[in-house]
Amino acid sequence: METHVFLAHAWLKQRDDYLVAGSAAGDLMLFHGGEFVTRLSASPGPGKAVHSLTATTKGLLCGLSDNTVAMFSVILSDSGDATSPNTHSEEEAGSSPVPQEDHFLEDAAEILTLQRLIRVDTGAGYVATIAVSPNEDVIVVTTSNTQLLTFPYQIHTSGVHSSAPATVPVVDESASVAVSAANVGGVPGAATSDATVTQSEDVEYVVTSFHQPSDPSTNNGPPGGANGGVAGGLLHVTGMDVCVRKPLLVTCGLDRTVRVWNYIDRTCEVAKRFNEEAFSVACHPSGLHLLVGFADKLRLLNILMDDIRSFKELPVKACRECQFSTGGHLFAAVNGNTIQVFSLFTGELVATPRGHNGKVRSLFWNADDSSIVSAGLDGAVYHWDLDEAKREAEFVQKGVSYYSALCNREGTAIYAVGGDRLLKEIEVPSSQLTKEFLCDATLGQLVLSGSQRLLFGAGAEPDRPGAIRAFKFPLTGESTEFQCLSAPVTRLRVSFDDQFLFAAGEDGAVCIFEVRDKEGRPTRTTGKDGEISLSAASVGGGFAGGSSYHHDGLGGHGGSMATFSEEILVTKSDLEEKNTLMLELKNKVDELMLHNEYQLRLKDMTYNENLKDLTEKFTHEIELEKNKYELLREDKNDIEMEYEEKIKQLEEHHLQQMQETEAAYQQKIMKEVERYQEVLTQREAQCLHWKSEQQRLVTTHDKYVADVTEDFEQRLNEDRQLRMQMEEEKDELGREYRETVAQVEADVDEEIETLKKKYEDKLQAEREATLRFKGENGIMKKKFSALQKDIEDQRDQIKLLLEKEKELIEAIKQLEKEIQALKREIRARDETIGEKEKRIYDLKKKNQELEKFKFVLDYKIKELKRAIEPRENEIADMKAQIKEMDQELELFHKSNAQLDVLIGEQRQRINALQKAIAGHRQILSDQQTSMRRFRCDLHECVRHLQSPKELALQVAQLYNKYVTTDDGPSAGSGGDVEAEIQLEYARQKQYLEKSVHVLKRKYAADAQEHQRENLRATSDNMLLIREINDIRSALLAAKNNLQMERATMATASLGTSAMNQEKTHGSRTLAVGGDPDVLVARQRTEIDELRRAVKALEDKLVSGSTTSRSGEVFPPIGRAVDG
Repeated sequence: METHVFLAHAWLKQRDDYLVAGSAAGDLMLFHGGEFVTRLSASPGPGKAVHSLTATTKGLLCGLSDNTVAMFSVILSDSGDATSPNTHSEEEAGSSPVPQEDHFLEDAAEILTLQRLIRVDTGAGYVATIAVSPNEDVIVVTTSNTQLLTFPYQIHTSGVHSSAPATVPVVDESASVAVSAANVGGVPGAATSDATVTQSEDVEYVVTSFHQPSDPSTNNGPPGGANGGVAGGLLHVTGMDVCVRKPLLVTCGLDRTVRVWNYIDRTCEVAKRFNEEAFSVACHPSGLHLLVGFADKLRLLNILMDDIRSFKELPVKACRECQFSTGGHLFAAVNGNTIQVFSLFTGELVATPRGHNGKVRSLFWNADDSSIVSAGLDGAVYHWDLDEAKREAEFVQKGVSYYSALCNREGTAIYAVGGDRLLKEIEVPSSQLTKEFLCDATLGQLVLSGSQRLLFGAGAEPDRPGAIRAFKFPLTGESTEFQCLSAPVTRLRVSFDDQFLFAAGEDGAVCIFEVRDKEGRPTRTTGKDGEISLSAASVGGGFAGGSSYHHDGLGGHGGSMATFSEEILVTKSDLEEKNTLMLELKNKVDELMLHNEYQLRLKDMTYNENLKDLTEKFTHEIELEKNKYELLREDKNDIEMEYEEKIKQLEEHHLQQMQETEAAYQQKIMKEVERYQEVLTQREAQCLHWKSEQQRLVTTHDKYVADVTEDFEQRLNEDRQLRMQMEEEKDELGREYRETVAQVEADVDEEIETLKKKYEDKLQAEREATLRFKGENGIMKKKFSALQKDIEDQRDQIKLLLEKEKELIEAIKQLEKEIQALKREIRARDETIGEKEKRIYDLKKKNQELEKFKFVLDYKIKELKRAIEPRENEIADMKAQIKEMDQELELFHKSNAQLDVLIGEQRQRINALQKAIAGHRQILSDQQTSMRRFRCDLHECVRHLQSPKELALQVAQLYNKYVTTDDGPSAGSGGDVEAEIQLEYARQKQYLEKSVHVLKRKYAADAQEHQRENLRATSDNMLLIREINDIRSALLAAKNNLQMERATMATASLGTSAMNQEKTHGSRTLAVGGDPDVLVARQRTEIDELRRAVKALEDKLVSGSTTSRSGEVFPPIGRAVDG
């Protein structure tokens, strides 16, 4: 593969192990599993280098070299996802490998589809980095020209937005500098056919526009270090100053812009681009004027609301230092080694202090504007008296370049820093060096706080990060360093109220330090004994980390500052234009008001006519609706009787179904009780089974330990016998050797030496064997003692486990007793509930019997309503009394609901106790499992008896696994858990006892109250019954009179009267002789049903139902409907 310069890469999120890499040639390469796959067909192409890649769940974002962001969608189909041979079966791979590979390569090149191209910035450069929010709806990019922009993550296939993304407009000095997007072209290759380059109106700066790199072709600024430039340009902030009356900070840079920042809001209020680079800037104390030094002239500028305009130019070339006086009526400018002082209002040259032989690098006005302190690269520091145009003090040190100098408020001392890394204090007017302090780095800027409690210095070491150093003042040598910028600091300023410290550097960043005391209060309110801290924030081009410094006595300018001024400059021409525009708009408003008034009058007339027509129309409709209502009311009376019979039949049917359902559920409850008894029996059988199993395991383990002990003792005895046998053999060999020596003493010397050597070798071998056997014997003794100790430990553990088991068994028995007690209590409550249900059933039966008299009473009530108008008021009073009774009945229902809730809580506690029992069973099972594991591990250890080292290792592992764990925190935690369980059970038992006691008391009180209410309701009901009987008698008399007057209907009326008399007599007898509680309940039920029935029929009449329908919606089950 040919050589590529890769600039970015990203892992796709749609598939695992897919990597896309972007090259400087504009190619997008696809890799899978670390191997190159193909070049993607959607690559931007030559001239569009890929500088950044970011993968998202929506696709891929690509940052190109023309400040363009390309949005791709990723398509990986199952057929094309074949970069690994494992995705196909072996048969397919073996039959046709070449077609599959070609198909894969062809599909892999098309996995990216270009959806949208967005130009985030119209300037030159490239997109350096891309970040996406967690929910992938916002994109943030950084460009090579140090801009931070954001836009929404949206896919648009068409449409061109021409709005500029900037939130703070940068006003160009001439139309020739304006940026045009007309030269924006498409991306070459396949991308040009899929999307159009758009500059979205949603692109905006995250904070504001920052200083940009300068143009390398026209760069006249100072040389940049390693951190000073981006893409060939320099990022230097060449000038900075702070205003007194307004919270404004003014900066200028090599990007030919002058920017006015609001350091309270941390925004850029005004920015203007000029045709040439600005080398220095100064802000008037009022915040209305600027002094900017350019290559050919020094300009005085006015700060307007949205522009910076020049109003005076002075012939000072390449002014790299300028400064307004404290009062603002004078300003000083530097041209090389010449210092010139001008009057702001007349522009006249006031003074020209001469004396420097090198470039002047620093100017400082004293508090009363009577003198200037200057420092230059020629090693001279001068204190100038402007009134007499002479030097009051001078300090010259050849070979040292001084970068900054200033004096205290009294003008009695000068403080200077230079290339010798020394901070010097020079006395005025004697020009004597009184103090000097060695610094670790070269300081390029000095600034003194207004309270004269702190002296700040800024690092200017080439190719090193710029740091801020705070010195105690008066100088003692004590200082604290704060890391600030990534390049040397070019400017350092402090606000007039000592609240903020500003630093600008060669990396294009402007950092703001907020100066506070140790309690977080602003320094303007800090007294003489206060302490301060610095916290940093960045407003342009970079970032500075936070830092803190505490110092005694920083107090601002003697108290609280006045509020910032809000005045701005407005030119007369702008004001006249605005006034003219306001007058025109006012005339338009007057015309619109007259026109609107005329239109309103016309509409009022039209609406009045429409209102009159509508009134007549609706009056006629109301009359029609009244007639219709009368007809519907008559239909309602007819329908009432029809539905009464239907409702009665439905109630009887539903009552029968409810009784059958209750019987079925009662049988289910009995089955569940029997099932519960069977579960208890099974649990007891399992307990007996596990106890026998535990006894068997203990017996087996004891037998196994005895066998192992006997085996080791037998082996030890065999080793002892072997050692004794070898000692006897050794003695016998010794005797043989001595006899042989005695027999061969007479032989030749050569034979003697040979035999001697032979037997010495044999003796040495026997000695080594004896020593080896002794060592093995000692090892076996140690093993035997270790095994004995392990056996004793295991026995102790078994005893502990047996004791724990006994304790758990006792706890389980205690819990079972509590469960039995709770069951008895629940059984008693169930019996109580059953009795109440029987009582309810009896009441329902009585209610059914009383329903038989319902129609008689309903008919009588209807006749009374139609015939007796004067008694309606009394009936309304009775309804009010009935409503009160209904409220009392609802209270009783709520009380029953609360009792049901308490019963449910008791059942939940029983369930919790059953879960706790199951937990104890699990603990027993875990302990038995641990015993089985120990037995298996011990058997495994016995297998290594012939290998001492492995046996020792296995025994050590066995010890660490079981002995340490049993003695560790788990043993103590088990006891703690057991104690907590016991405390919880005791607490729940106590709570249940208290709850039962409270419920009994509440039940007794409710029963007494209920009895009193029943007696009161009975007496009231008896009075009502008497009144009803009187009314019935009067009605009967009225009917008799009416029957006499109507001769034609005499027979039918007499029959009806006799029937009514019998029903009335029967109901009166039942009402007098019946149970009062039953009567009260029946009357309440009837009243409720009558109300619901009337409401339902009224709703039907409103909806226009005039005929009887078989599909009518009836009231809820168990409620009688009456007309």
